[in-house]
Amino acid sequence: FSLHPRAASFWNSAVASSTGSAALTWNPAAISLEENNEWFIMGTEAYETTYLKIDTLLQTPILPISIGYLHADFGSTYHTAQNSTTSRFQTTTTTSRYLAQQFSIGTSKYIRPWLLAGLTADYVKETLGNNSVNGIGLDFGLLALFNNWKFGIKADQLIQTNMKWNTATKPSEMLPIITSVGIAKTWWISRFGTTLDVKFQEHFKPTLHYGVELLPINMLALQLGINNGDLNMGLNLRLLPIEFHFSYQNQKFEALNTIYKFGLIYRWEKEK
Repeated sequence: FSLHPRAASFWNSAVASSTGSAALTWNPAAISLEENNEWFIMGTEAYETTYLKIDTLLQTPILPISIGYLHADFGSTYHTAQNSTTSRFQTTTTTSRYLAQQFSIGTSKYIRPWLLAGLTADYVKETLGNNSVNGIGLDFGLLALFNNWKFGIKADQLIQTNMKWNTATKPSEMLPIITSVGIAKTWWISRFGTTLDVKFQEHFKPTLHYGVELLPINMLALQLGINNGDLNMGLNLRLLPIEFHFSYQNQKFEALNTIYKFGLIYRWEKEK
């Protein structure tokens, strides 16, 4: 599930195609591809959850620094209790608010004229009623550039986030390790682009994500992505220094609603 409309339009095939502040999430190695400062905000409601994503990219004299914040409010969650007669768990009238937050900071550097490396550090916190859990993780990415080709790899949870609840029993869980490999290429004087990712997650089969992008004019980009029968579409409208992003996601499961994502990017030149 992507919180960046352009990546969502590609059906999350963004390891080799992301740039700017979005690279903080998809491949931190690509942070250095953007030469300007950038500010990004997005809001959406999906899976009965309200999401807010804010990212910024600042060009410092040493390295570019990207900082991100994610706020996911699941609203009220009903408690369950075991029925002493049937031994089955039933929903009670007691509710607790479930809130998830993530703070991220990342940077990247050219280690060769054609090769970039990047790191993202994440602090994750979840709150359910009076109880909470938090942890710190580290992601790593590489991006290779060859003419109109880009090859990327990202390792999520290179240092795994150990989440331990502050309850009496103190249960804990490790966030899953996910490795993504991606390739992207631009064609036709950079008017048409293709991107493909393969994601590997422990205990799950690899998943394939594919997307295309067409720029009929300089100020407009159209995207399409397909994954496992689901269809995503989106567009970018570039009215510099502002860029508007929109994506549409059609779920094949009737229980899930269609998802619309809106995002806004503002760019300004770095100080010389």
